[in-house]
Amino acid sequence: MAIDCPYIEGTNTFPTIANQQEYAMIENLKISRVYMLGPNGAKQLLEPTDIPTMEGERENIFDASSAFIQGQPPLTPQWIAQKPVTYPYQSPQRQGYGHPTSLWRWSDPPRWYRRYGNIGLVPPPNGVFTICIDYIPVPPIVVTPSDLLEFEHMYKDALVYKLSEYSRQADGSQDSIKYAQMYMTEVKKIQMNVNKFQASRSVNFVPWTRRSGRRSRGWSSWNG
Repeated sequence: MAIDCPYIEGTNTFPTIANQQEYAMIENLKISRVYMLGPNGAKQLLEPTDIPTMEGERENIFDASSAFIQGQPPLTPQWIAQKPVTYPYQSPQRQGYGHPTSLWRWSDPPRWYRRYGNIGLVPPPNGVFTICIDYIPVPPIVVTPSDLLEFEHMYKDALVYKLSEYSRQADGSQDSIKYAQMYMTEVKKIQMNVNKFQASRSVNFVPWTRRSGRRSRGWSSWNG
């Protein structure tokens, strides 16, 4: 339910270790955003990706071009052969951010990926910096009436319907379908209420800056 409905995010920060690529991640339902905090207040957004994408699966190839990076072993994907860098890392070829859909090249903006319970950084950091992760936490298990239920009041009906759905499924009852429909109806109400709140907030002036590179949110390349 924390994924189906708008849920309060948590933030996890921890230091990097020089030349280390992967780090243990706090248990979560979803990672929303990953930043690298550098010196002088820098806060660089890292792009989400996965290992198959970086190795060329979407292009129906396996990247074995690491030999293009001097001093690296041959026939290895470039994301593995990428040398550690200082953050914030400025791509020598591209600026801006999006959701990369192609394999990793040495000139790409930094990305993050997941491997089981770890989060990986490409390129790896060459020193001590701070990773800042916004994520949806795993709600606590409620056992006794005194335990804290972190869902707000408007979530209560949806929570009851979802629990009723699971209990009816366990009993083999067809009523589980009815409660599943009631749950989704409540979820839509919650989403509408949240959207109304967002629309009622004051709108501040946001300047539009023109720069070469890629737009955010995965839009296509452009030159401004």
